[in-house]
Parts: sequence; structure tokens; C-alpha cells
Amino acid sequence: MVSLTRKIAEGTALITLANIISAVFNLLSFIFIVRILDRFEYGLLVLALSAISIASSFLDFGIGGVITADLSRERKSKRFDRAKSLLYRYSQFEVIVGFLFFIIIFFSNTYFEQRYSETVAKLIRISAFLIITNALKKIFLTTFNSHLDFKSIFSLNIEESFFKFIYIILFGYYLELGIYGVMLAYLASSITALLLNLPSYFGIIKDYISVTRSKECFFLKTITSHGKWVISIRPVKQLGDNLPPWIIQFFLGVEAVAVFNVAIRVTAYVISLLSPLESVLMPIVSQEIRNIEKLNKIINKSIKYSIWFSIPIITFSLIFSPFAFNSLFGNSYIESTRIFQILIFISLLYALNLVMRPLFFGFKVQKYLFIVYVINIVILSLFGTILTLLAGLYGMALTFIIRGFVAFLLRYRYIKIIGIRIEFREMTRIDEYDKELLKKIKRKIRKYMNKLSRSNI
Repeated sequence: MVSLTRKIAEGTALITLANIISAVFNLLSFIFIVRILDRFEYGLLVLALSAISIASSFLDFGIGGVITADLSRERKSKRFDRAKSLLYRYSQFEVIVGFLFFIIIFFSNTYFEQRYSETVAKLIRISAFLIITNALKKIFLTTFNSHLDFKSIFSLNIEESFFKFIYIILFGYYLELGIYGVMLAYLASSITALLLNLPSYFGIIKDYISVTRSKECFFLKTITSHGKWVISIRPVKQLGDNLPPWIIQFFLGVEAVAVFNVAIRVTAYVISLLSPLESVLMPIVSQEIRNIEKLNKIINKSIKYSIWFSIPIITFSLIFSPFAFNSLFGNSYIESTRIFQILIFISLLYALNLVMRPLFFGFKVQKYLFIVYVINIVILSLFGTILTLLAGLYGMALTFIIRGFVAFLLRYRYIKIIGIRIEFREMTRIDEYDKELLKKIKRKIRKYMNKLSRSNI
């Protein structure tokens, strides 16, 4: 029986490795896209993908995280009939809603062609198919996550990013299809990754074949037990996350969207090194929800090590970002460097916030999470508008810092109610557990270096 600590460690290590590899391929894809498209085309692409992201949030209204938590709990309690019912109904819901969105978006392209241009209409048609693949990907990831199948998550993430890079080179560079080629690359990579992970998905599903599905509608009960806030959180969050490019476009134009997005995308790639822990903690928190003392230790250690890891990331980014941006993106994106040097400090705030979503879902207090996301939209709308008018893109970058800090203060206030305490003083101290962990890391590094030196002899 694998211990809980080992599950966390292995899951974090696998998804961290997947994120690192995916980040490399995504960064290469990103560089090619910026090189292939001019600033106006790239800005238009950003707005198109932003619209897709907002639309995709309505595919499951954020209940994927709820299903992950509750399905994990049902499996631990060996109520497999309930687990099968949850997974079946969730998958059915995703397919139906995805298909409805596909029909609506695909057949709306005539309107966009008449009102805007043929270019926008073509992007709309491709976007419709991306909605379908996003729905299927949600089913796969929810299934893998709830069954702690981190290897399949590892595989899906890497394969999608790898094939996206390959297709961008093929469609965008060699076939010179421009913005259409880039959109087709996003679609083709999603389809390829899903097909390659079908065996892993069916490997999990086949275990339920002999299980009689519960006649009770636990899917509906799961949604109602978490309340109306479940179906509100995801759309509101996505709206907040995708609001900045539209504010920038309104006040500064499409090319300014491109400049800011280059900075925020690089920031996101860097911060993605910290993100695996959130996915790993989602099912773990649900399993340990009754053991507050143990949960407090897991949460505090997670935040502590994330902060430690973010400090060298910030230092490295500040030193090398001017050279990196100039080499990768050219003179057209010099301003993006200075914006990035502001945004990179978000990694510290992210380290503090990454444990919050698993806690809110595990304790079924999504109402407070919804309130935080609404306040985020208010901050972006108010501060984003005012600071963008006063300081341009730098004002929007500062708005991101303000948003992250306010979000942490609000979330921490709510988790204290459920008994979670963050020991801020402990974040800078090295206790006996930390010392032992550092010794293990040193031994691993020394062992690896010795093997490397012997192989070069």
C-alpha cells in the first residue's frame, strides 16, 4: 500500500516533470507563433483563444473539480456503484453540452463573416471544433485525476504540447497558413493527444464494467450538495482571467494585446513549475478532510517549499529576461521584457494561493471562492481600466499584482474559519524534517553526479 506522502511526492514529481517538458514545447510553439505572425495577427489570435477559454468554462461550469473530489471519496469508501454513476453522468453531461456549443458556434460563423471579416469567420469555425476537444479533454483529466493516475496526466500534457509544436511548424511555417495554421495546430494536437491516451482512459473505465451503476442520480446530488456556487465559479473565474486582453484591446489596440500577452505567457510558463502541487492536492485534501492537524501540516509544507522554489525563479528571471526576450522575440517585443519583470513577482503570490482551491473544494465552501473571483473581476475592471489609462501596459501588470495579493488575503480569511492556519514564521525556518529532506536531495544529486562522472571516463 503506497503511503499518502509517497503519493503526493510521486504525483508532484510526475506532473512537475510533465509541466517542465510541456513548458519547453509550449515555449517553442509560442516562439514560432510570435515569429510567424505579425503583432496584429498575434493579438487577434490571443483574443480568439481568450474567447474559446471563456466559452469552454461553460462546458462543465467547473464541476470537474467537484467530481474529482467526490469520486475520490467514493472510491476510498469502496462505494464503486456511486463512483460509476458520478463518472458516467459527468461524461454524458460534457458530451451533450459540448455538442450544443459546437452547433451554436459553428453555425454563427455566417454572422461574424458579414459583420466583421472572413478571417474572423474561419477562426470561429475552428473554435467550434476546439470546444468539442476541450470537452473530451475535461472528461479524460477528471477521470485520471480522480483515480490518481498521474502517469496518464503526465502523458496527455506532454503529448498535446509536443504535437502542437510539430503541427505549428508544419501548418504555420512550412505550409505558411498563418493564423489559420496556428489555430489548426491547436485543434490537431488536442485530437492526437486524446487518441493516444484512449487506452489509458479505457483501462480505467473497464474496471467499472462489472459494477452495477447506482440508480440514484449522485451527479445531481453532488452538484446540489456543493450548491449553486459550483456552476458559477468556473465561468466567473474564466471571465476574470480573460478580461485583461479585452480591456487592453479597447484602450490600446490589438497590437498592445500582443505585447502584453508575450509577457504574461512567459510568466505563466515560469509559474507552471509551481502548479503541479494544486492538482495533486485536490484529491488528497478530500481524503484527509477529517484530519485537520495532518492537513495543516500538508498545507504549510506545500506553501513553504513553493515559496522557497519561487525565490530562485524570480532571481533568475530578473537577471536573464532582457537577453532572453531580445533573442527569442526580437525588437518588436522589447517592452514585453519590462512588463515581465513586474509580473514575475506573481510567483510569490501564486505559491501562497496554490493550496486554496483544493481546500475550498474539499470543504465544499465554493461560495467564498466565488466571492473572491467576483472581487477579482471588480479589481480588474476598476484598477485595470484606471491604471491602463494612466500607465498603459505597466498599469495592467501592476493590476495583476494587486489582484493576487487581495485574492490571498480574502482566501486566507475564509480558510481560517475551517481550521486551517498558515504558519508564516515557519516559512523562513528550517526544521528537522526540512534538514532531512535537504540531505536526501543532496544525496540524490551527489549520486547522480557520480554516475555522470563515471560515464564520462
